[in-house]
Amino acid sequence: MATTRTSRTRRRSEESDAPRSTRSARSARSSRRESSKGSSAKVTGRFITGKARSSFMRVIKLEEDDNGNKVCKTGIMIPKKDRKTVKALKETIQAVARQKFGNEIDIFKSKKMHNPLLDGDEAADDPEIPSVGNESRGYYLLNAKAYKLPQVVDKHNERITDIDELEEICVSGFWFRFSLTFKAFDNESRGVRVLLNNLMFVEEGERLDGGKSAEEDFEDFAEEGDDDEGWDD
Repeated sequence: MATTRTSRTRRRSEESDAPRSTRSARSARSSRRESSKGSSAKVTGRFITGKARSSFMRVIKLEEDDNGNKVCKTGIMIPKKDRKTVKALKETIQAVARQKFGNEIDIFKSKKMHNPLLDGDEAADDPEIPSVGNESRGYYLLNAKAYKLPQVVDKHNERITDIDELEEICVSGFWFRFSLTFKAFDNESRGVRVLLNNLMFVEEGERLDGGKSAEEDFEDFAEEGDDDEGWDD
């Protein structure tokens, strides 16, 4: 993985030596992309989160669900203190619901419709949701699925395709930006569901899957020097 990251760093260094006019053009394109993020709340249902934490993350391979569909999925924990994202998120969900079911609908007050956004504090106190623990306090929660593997980029927007690197970063508890699509459904029940499009890896965080690195497992057994016999006295 180090080689992959080094190669991406080298490319960024080469780009920094590009002519000013080229960099300005790139900056303009970047500005247009940033301004387009303000359109996240359109009724298309597409939405890009701020920095959010992953949970129950399974996005490396497709797995068969209870209905026989091949899917991947992840939980998404959105900090309540990120008010800008939370506001836009609620507007998107409401707009998608109203486009499908009418402007009189308030999905956040309806008890007959599926609202995909859970309050983590309330869920942590609800004995009927045993999968949600205290780590969810201070967050809003979403569950997203996809029927094809999402593409993953690093925080410099460079694609990550190496499977070993993907396995190292696509970990419950790590931080991402999530590209999502909200869609209304009306079959046996009604509501709004969440589809996962793509991921931007932002940074590592405290793992939520119970896993530890090799260094953490063996930190109490580290030895100095060249003695490698490994026998306990």
